[in-house]
Amino acid sequence: MTGKIFALFFLAVHILFLNLAFSATLTITWQANSEPDLAGYRVYYGQSSGNYAQVIDVGNILEFTINNLDVNKQYFISLTAYDTNSNESGFSTEVSGYPEEVAGTPVDEPEVFILYQNYPNPFNPSTTIPYYLADDGKVILRILNTKGQTVRILVEEEKSAGMYRAFWDGKDIFGREVASGIYFASMETPFFRLSLPIVIFR
Repeated sequence: MTGKIFALFFLAVHILFLNLAFSATLTITWQANSEPDLAGYRVYYGQSSGNYAQVIDVGNILEFTINNLDVNKQYFISLTAYDTNSNESGFSTEVSGYPEEVAGTPVDEPEVFILYQNYPNPFNPSTTIPYYLADDGKVILRILNTKGQTVRILVEEEKSAGMYRAFWDGKDIFGREVASGIYFASMETPFFRLSLPIVIFR
């Protein structure tokens, strides 16, 4: 079985889930754009957040698999929609994942994990980050800066399957208020890693 990452977003094109396969591929599925003159979608991806080295026009479909990726390297993916007049939307919220290649028979993985967008977002001084675990296991939820450095660890413990909410008060590991800007909520389990951008505005 392959693990599935479901992530809910609130921008023009919504990525619903990222599917980590075992052959260095990533599959994304998204919600349809409601514009009547919609012509199709473009998938942007690369190994640097917000800097996409590749773009693929996938046409008017709602699922696409990116093949021939480097094993165990993080990829960042975003989508746009375009209409019959070639007008292109802004980027969807970015999602990231690590394609993996496993020798032999892969172990069973849980069917659904969800990392929800934090609310409020942008926020000041605090925000809530909901997440759902489909199986028991260790979960680490941390706040990262744009350099990928850990700002704060919100959760690092064994948890039973279920719905949870993490709270961030906008402070770093030393109890100091962080500066305004973009940060990332990063959740990691034995089955996947996923990050979402969050914004603090003071």
